[in-house]
Amino acid sequence: MGVNACTGDGATWIDRLGAGTPWTTPGADVSRKVLSSVEKVAGDGPTWDTFTITRLVRNWVSGRKANYGVLLRLRDESFSACTTVTNCNYWAYASDDWAVASLRPKLTVKYDIP
Repeated sequence: MGVNACTGDGATWIDRLGAGTPWTTPGADVSRKVLSSVEKVAGDGPTWDTFTITRLVRNWVSGRKANYGVLLRLRDESFSACTTVTNCNYWAYASDDWAVASLRPKLTVKYDIP
């Protein structure tokens, strides 16, 4: 199955439910507001990236916004010229259940005590 095939047990880049129920925008229907960004360069080796999302987390904690998580996206997610992984635009981040614990994401919370 390719990236466009959706079996109904999850989402793909094209479909949000079963085949024939597409996202409004390929990839997901999400807010386009950029909360934090980092510049990546082709050929960069593994490194930690820092995203400051203080305002968003404050809104979650106060209940002003629902916590639907954070989506990491590329500025250009065009796949029109993509024929192999080596010539596509992509960047990989480890998840919280990644096999190598030292590469899992971490959350650092800084706070001031008045």
